[in-house]
Parts: sequence; structure tokens; C-alpha cells
Amino acid sequence: MSTTADPQHEDVEKNHPNAESDAEYLLGHGQQEWQRLADQHRVWRHTLLDSLERLPLADDADVLEVGCGSGALLADLVHLTAGGRTVGVEIDPEAVERARRALGDKATVHQGDVFELELDDRFDLIVCRWVLSFLHQPKRAVERMAAHLKPGGVLVIQDYNYDGLRVTPGDPALDRLFEVVPEAYAQNGGDAWVATHLPRLFAELALELEAVEPHCLAGDHESPVFGWVETFFRNHIPTLVKDGLLSDDEAARALEAWTAVHDVPGTVLFSPLVVNVIGRKPIESLTGPTS
Repeated sequence: MSTTADPQHEDVEKNHPNAESDAEYLLGHGQQEWQRLADQHRVWRHTLLDSLERLPLADDADVLEVGCGSGALLADLVHLTAGGRTVGVEIDPEAVERARRALGDKATVHQGDVFELELDDRFDLIVCRWVLSFLHQPKRAVERMAAHLKPGGVLVIQDYNYDGLRVTPGDPALDRLFEVVPEAYAQNGGDAWVATHLPRLFAELALELEAVEPHCLAGDHESPVFGWVETFFRNHIPTLVKDGLLSDDEAARALEAWTAVHDVPGTVLFSPLVVNVIGRKPIESLTGPTS
């Protein structure tokens, strides 16, 4: 499997047949997916919040989350700023309603597309988590977000560098299962290695790169990270079959393998790499050089 070299990445943006629109959410909707996303937030929240809490944000900082879903992370972002505003943007109308019900007047949630992001305000901090890997045009999305930063404002993107996912001692059926997920992303116009391209995109858009922070979690079958990965695959194996990426026989063997590895002493799952990429908009980018 290719790791999507830079020239290929650029070709996807230019030539994908649906490049002018956002991809339909690859993982679908429904109660199972809502629950999986809630569990995902609990597993990974510290890897992002630790970075955000180290940022030198003013007490009245204005914060935007792009792709806020049903508001789990947005609820955490509310506490980053005492006197500023917390705003979320989400394309899915059901998720917007869930976020509005959950947050009330603590945050403002707009329904909208990252590619058509046209808010009146600018922000001190913009956060985007697990959105770009699904998109046909990640550079265009980053460009829209950068345009909504105040001079000196910070953009924090958390997304995948898919390398690293493994269960050990392993099983060939699980190895095969792990191989096809990037193909599913690519088939829908996304990129499971999108985090590896972000430093270059930041440079092209004159954002000053401040940090690239990779995170890998690991645990046995009773750990939250093991449960998160297993639930993802059990929920979405039918989609991989429907899309022609797994045969019925491969799917059956993979499901049996998930059950079997629970009984193997010393089994550990290593997550894919999840990367925080942090960039800052230069003060002079809108105001001109300072004296």
C-alpha cells in the first residue's frame, strides 16, 4: 500500500471527480456511530487538550472548532477561555442539533461546510479534529480556516498518520483488515495519512509551524483504546464488504479473530498514529510588518 506521496496527494485534490464538494461521511450515522465517536473522544481527549492547555491563550480568547460533531470536544473548549466566545461549525444537521442541546448557551453552533466557511469573526484559536482525512481538498480546507484566524492566532489540527495499527501477537485476518482501511478512505476521496502532509500545507499558506506531536496509545483487550479500535472494525466491517474491499470470507475470519485475541495472554493493541499539527498565523500576515 502506498503512503500517498506528495505528488499523488496533489493529484487527488485536482482531479478527484467530486473534488468540489465534501465527501459523504465515510463511516455513516446512527446510534452505534454516535456512541463510537463519544468513546473515541474519551480515549483521545487528553492528547489534544494537553497541547491546547499549554498554548498562551488570553482569558478572552475566541475559539472555533471546525467539524464539531455533537459537541464533545466543544464542551471542553468552553473551559479554555473565560471571557471569549466558543463557536462550532458542523455540516451534519443532526450533529448540530445534538451539539446545541448539549451546550445550550455555552457555545454557538453553526451548520456549515468547511469549504464555505464565511463567519463574520476571526478567532484566536481554531481546532479541527478528524475532519481533513475525509476530505477531497484538505489544502483548501486549511486555507479557509487560516483565513479565519486573527493575526497571531493558532490553528491546531489533529488527524491520522495511519501507520502503526497492530495487534500483537497478531492474526493474518486482522492484518488484512487493517490494510484495507486506508483504501476505504482513498476510495471516498480522503487520505488516512493526511497529517503527514500538513507541515507542507502550512508552509504553503504562510502558517508558522510550531509543533508536530505524534501520539500512539496501546493496551490489552480491557483497555479503552483496544475497545475503541475493535468497536470501529466490528461496526464498519459490513461497509468494507459492501464497498468491495473485503470478501465475505475475509470479514468472517476477521470477526472470529477479534474474539480469539481476547483469550491470548499478553495481547496488546497499538493504535494508529494520531498527530497534532500546530501552526500560527504571523502577526504581519494581515497587518504588515511591525516596527
